[in-house]
Amino acid sequence: MAIWVFVEHREGTIRKVCYQMMGKARELADKAGQELWAVVLGQGAESVAEEIAAYGPPQKVLLVESEALAQYTSDAYGKVLADLIAQHQPAVVLFGATLTGKDLSPCVAARLGCGLATDCVGLDIDGQGNLTARRPIYAGKAYVEVSFEGRPQMASVRPNAFPMPAPAAQ
Repeated sequence: MAIWVFVEHREGTIRKVCYQMMGKARELADKAGQELWAVVLGQGAESVAEEIAAYGPPQKVLLVESEALAQYTSDAYGKVLADLIAQHQPAVVLFGATLTGKDLSPCVAARLGCGLATDCVGLDIDGQGNLTARRPIYAGKAYVEVSFEGRPQMASVRPNAFPMPAPAAQ
């Protein structure tokens, strides 16, 4: 079992929320006794994979490069990511609650027939190794704790919900 972070990037620049998720995902993976994986899709994204490897740090960086992934489309990214999840069976998959993350995460969840908690501001792992997510409701006037059954457990994380981790010493 592993916790995956989808690493969103554009023209070689990683979205800030991805670093933040890597730090939080490292905490969750340690608490659950699971591996942390970073997942990078694109074309010419090797430098992105190398950079994100310093944050967390993940045990594995899964890099998929293809001409079909040169520009983001929900169909191409959704199919590739859903196929990877079906193949490797991670316990948890995290996305940034960015424009791309808000488009991609429900696409992947629908392909896999699993639940998704969106725009989360808090994440934890319970005693059974299941993800719990805190997310705002009623225009942020209240919060709800979301728990999951089955695998994978998917959530999108609001930017700046978690602190920026320092890179690991290399």
